[in-house]
Amino acid sequence: MTAADQHHRHGGHHAGSQEIAAHVGTGVITADDVDARVAELRRGPRAALLPAPATAEGRQLRRWTAQVLVTERLLHDEARRHGLSAPPDAPRRLPPSARIDLGSVLAAVLATSPLAWATYDLVTADVTVSDAAVHDYRDQLHGSGAYVPRRWVVHRHRGQQINNGKPYLLAANEVPPQIAEAVFAGQTNDKISPSPDHWFELGDIQAADDASALWAIRDALVHAEQRRVFALWTSAQIADQVRLMPGFEHPADIHQPDSTHHH
Repeated sequence: MTAADQHHRHGGHHAGSQEIAAHVGTGVITADDVDARVAELRRGPRAALLPAPATAEGRQLRRWTAQVLVTERLLHDEARRHGLSAPPDAPRRLPPSARIDLGSVLAAVLATSPLAWATYDLVTADVTVSDAAVHDYRDQLHGSGAYVPRRWVVHRHRGQQINNGKPYLLAANEVPPQIAEAVFAGQTNDKISPSPDHWFELGDIQAADDASALWAIRDALVHAEQRRVFALWTSAQIADQVRLMPGFEHPADIHQPDSTHHH
């Protein structure tokens, strides 16, 4: 449970003299909550990449962090409302396209919050795609020469088992090029560690037209559609349940003074 969630559960909706950053349903996120999370980021491994606090970019980081906390709180509240707990495999690895499908805020929440995945699973449980969509996409890939090779692997990333340690189809574009080159150059049953972060046991390379190729396409399309549905649902919930206070507007809000989208 995050510090902001603890504040929320232990009377945080009575902010007293604390500055309120956002109202989320019947609770609040305070400026102290936001500043504590920003401080956590500044102590983290990417601290050197963050802008200085007393700059427009630093204020935008604070606004972005407020959106992360708001979204995290909303998703946690929804999970608890349904009596859900974090799935055992969460947080799950997101593909590179996730930031486009979800937006940076929602992608950041899912990358770090196991409980948010409980709400994700709830909202996207009925998402599917048609057989026609799968075959159309397969035909487009083959027609364009854009088919992405896939290989069955057992995979550990930074010591953590991917897919609960079970074999899964890894697409060549889901890992850095040097990792993909090693994975697809190896032989079946090889055990390789092409970098300190990645360890693989290699299975068969998928044939371009076999049933598993169609399964992989269906799986990719379903996941993409789930992300789209979840992003739309979350946006609707934020519009309905969240009120941001001055100074904590969305970074892309053209009405706030640090916006780079002036017209």
